[in-house]
Amino acid sequence: MTVSEALISSVSYPIDSKSIEKICIERDLSPDASFDKAMAVSKPFRLAQADVYMFAATAHNISEAGMSVSTSALINKLISKANAIYGEYGEESDIAGQPTVTHIPDWE
Repeated sequence: MTVSEALISSVSYPIDSKSIEKICIERDLSPDASFDKAMAVSKPFRLAQADVYMFAATAHNISEAGMSVSTSALINKLISKANAIYGEYGEESDIAGQPTVTHIPDWE
């Protein structure tokens, strides 16, 4: 398995190879490098994984085969996972979380 394949498998949202390649380059990773246990716990890979979570969380519409999975719970989970990784390495995310609507009153 390559680094690129490992990052793609981090989320069930389809991410194009150019976006993965860009994330790898920004984190000084080779997309074609071999993925192993040492790579899995490395700072560059973990931060790239957080970037993938954010990419998926901030995509316009997470859907596949006509089924939408863009629930606020899923989005918040991805953002939380990414922020936890960023926090481990002293990086900050520009997204603190998505506000959720629990009740919309009837406007009359």
